[in-house]
Amino acid sequence: MWNFQKALVQIGAFAFKNLTITRRNVFSISEIIFWLLVGLFSVGLLTVFLRLDENMTGFILIGVMSMSLIQVCQIDVAYALL
Repeated sequence: MWNFQKALVQIGAFAFKNLTITRRNVFSISEIIFWLLVGLFSVGLLTVFLRLDENMTGFILIGVMSMSLIQVCQIDVAYALL
């Protein structure tokens, strides 16, 4: 159990460090917003074309938003580690 808590503290510290770096970086924030809007627009048009109901459309758009955020943050972390 001690190793698990230690790993959680390390992950939290790493995430906090990257959060403080990203908050000061305007390019990262604009990149997150830009790709989020591109994903919402393209997938939103696709859901209209497929005539999905509101629940399915909301589910898909929430997934697009979360995966877009995760992808951009993952790329930022990879650049920082390189």
